Amino acid sequence: MTFTSHPNPHVWSKTLIRFLPSPRRLLALAGAVAVGVAAAVAFASPASAHFTAVSGKFSCDTSTGEWVVSWTVTSHNTPAEATMFKLAGIVIGPAGSTITWATPPDQLQSINTPFTGTQRLPGSATSAKLAVRGSWNNGHVEDTFNTAVVTLTGTCAAPAPKPAATFAAACDRSVTVTLANSADATGPARFTVTGEH
Repeated sequence: MTFTSHPNPHVWSKTLIRFLPSPRRLLALAGAVAVGVAAAVAFASPASAHFTAVSGKFSCDTSTGEWVVSWTVTSHNTPAEATMFKLAGIVIGPAGSTITWATPPDQLQSINTPFTGTQRLPGSATSAKLAVRGSWNNGHVEDTFNTAVVTLTGTCAAPAPKPAATFAAACDRSVTVTLANSADATGPARFTVTGEH
């Protein structure tokens, strides 16, 4: 592009102004750039990014007075090339508790088979937590942990008997013994009676 001088300086300045985009056109251009960047980010993010999902449910073992938490870890949004997965990291709460797994969580297994485990906690516990990171046979490993927390509500206690005995002596030197299991007992009571002549 070339420019030629003009004897009238006002004509020259008007010619330059024509090449500057209007404010409206600048805004339209900025909007188009923003949309393009957003589209680039969307296409850069893997649409099939796979991850682990954790869920848990609880019950009370009334024979022992322990909470039993059943955990399930599944592979979600898994692409076709990832057919196996394992747990690359595990964090269990409360601290010191353990989970008994149906299959070793650090060994690859089919994505169609969830990892399942059982956690037993005392009846005084109020919550349980499991956080995991997944790893797949296509090389994908989760950067962060996926966490699930189960709130243990209600009361979990083993059956508790409340035996009681009363004695009433008579003038003939006999003794009447009355045995009872208190009305608020939560388990059966067993009694053994012995005496001496």
